[in-house]
Amino acid sequence: MFFFFGVFTFFLGIITGSYDSWGVIFLNIFIIFGFLYASFERLFIKFLFFLGIFLIGWNFSQTAENHRYATLETLNTITNDFSEKVTITGKITRKMFQGDQRETYRLNIDTIDTTSTRYIIDPEDKIGIFVDIPKNLTLNIGDIISFSGKLKPLIEFENDEIAGFSRYAWFHESYAKFSLYTFERKFQAEQTFFDTIQQKVKNIIFNGFPEKTAALLLGITIGNTDMMTSEMKGEFKNASLTHILVVSGSNITFIIMILGFFLKYIPMRRTMQYILIFGFLGLYGSLVGWDIPVIRATVMGIIIYFGITNGWKINSIALLFGIAVILSFFSPLSLLYDASFGLSFGATIGIILLNQPIHDFLQKFFKFSWISTLMSVTLAATMGSLGSMIYFFGSISILGIFANILIAGFMSILLFLATIYIVMSFVLPDIILYFIGLPVYFLGEIIFVVSGFFGKFSLVEIPEQTKIPLSIILYFMGFLYLLHTQEQKILMHQTNHQN
Repeated sequence: MFFFFGVFTFFLGIITGSYDSWGVIFLNIFIIFGFLYASFERLFIKFLFFLGIFLIGWNFSQTAENHRYATLETLNTITNDFSEKVTITGKITRKMFQGDQRETYRLNIDTIDTTSTRYIIDPEDKIGIFVDIPKNLTLNIGDIISFSGKLKPLIEFENDEIAGFSRYAWFHESYAKFSLYTFERKFQAEQTFFDTIQQKVKNIIFNGFPEKTAALLLGITIGNTDMMTSEMKGEFKNASLTHILVVSGSNITFIIMILGFFLKYIPMRRTMQYILIFGFLGLYGSLVGWDIPVIRATVMGIIIYFGITNGWKINSIALLFGIAVILSFFSPLSLLYDASFGLSFGATIGIILLNQPIHDFLQKFFKFSWISTLMSVTLAATMGSLGSMIYFFGSISILGIFANILIAGFMSILLFLATIYIVMSFVLPDIILYFIGLPVYFLGEIIFVVSGFFGKFSLVEIPEQTKIPLSIILYFMGFLYLLHTQEQKILMHQTNHQN
């Protein structure tokens, strides 16, 4: 209880620091005091302790926000409020997303030349902009390029594919946009080892499957959706199936299970097994990119696997919140601006807290346990991430629950067979690979049928004025339920100990 309330106050501090309002600060302090009054003794000492945690979160958030505002002001001053033509030189640091006709990258500015002055940017300032290029041009991560023109400020961004696009760019410390048609490449970076592996996987999949199926498999196995059309992405979004196109806990769990299964039959020390499994997870994370869901799933997977093999009793929900706090130390604004943070942690919390109660309830109506299991996991994950969906996207998919239930039963099979296909392509002839690929193809077609049907239905839009209040209510109810379940566990443990 003490731990969870500490996490709660830390997150309140981060939220308050972002809004920078004395009214919000006093409201949250009042909430902290109210909880303490209802739950703990020695009120004054504990209030000071949790107030300190609250202020730490507030300071982290304030520092991150103030840095961004100062950086934006610097860029405004240099470009004369984005009205002056400038020459920019900078380094490509990340590929952000890809459309049907253009690709968008993040560029970290090194120098800005105006008509009268050259500005050398301090690397610690991290002044980033988004540059998009036609698909007939190529950029690699690490390329240094130069171009001239007028930047478009953040508030002029428009992108229908990314909800809250300005917020998305703000989180990634990017403050303007420029559409490139020509540029000078100052330095061309070589492909990294992981870029080469990704390209090899792409070639294997595209040589063995139709283009549409290959695009789906790339998303499921390595989280690469570059080859999916806007129409396909739209159908998956409306059907609430986009989560299967990103690397998440299911991929990490699958790797641990498969490696753990085979390694236990190989005579070696347990330490060496840990090194192999954790090392492979590190390679896989580097291959797909260390986004929040990958970090969360990898850290949880490593700790839980290590705990199980050593006979530890692990509180999964406490572990999850601990990881969230650690990530917030390094990136405090993830809580407010990063949809993957909220959706990933929300869905996992929902599964941990709600899966078993929902399963027990459904068992009263369904004869077969596996039906209850498929439905309970989907419902629990949806309920856990509902607040984040409303806050970040302002919409929900009611029918998407049914779409997820329909595909949940064979997603693990599809991931397993697709992985086997990729690995075996290095040693098996094409004729045998063809037969391994057949079930992969048919399972992919089932997913397209489901996404195509449910993708025709529009999302339920939440009114703008109720979006944030509704998400806050859902978060608050979830926290109260969490405290209730933990209190019940404590009482049960005390009862068992007395007996």
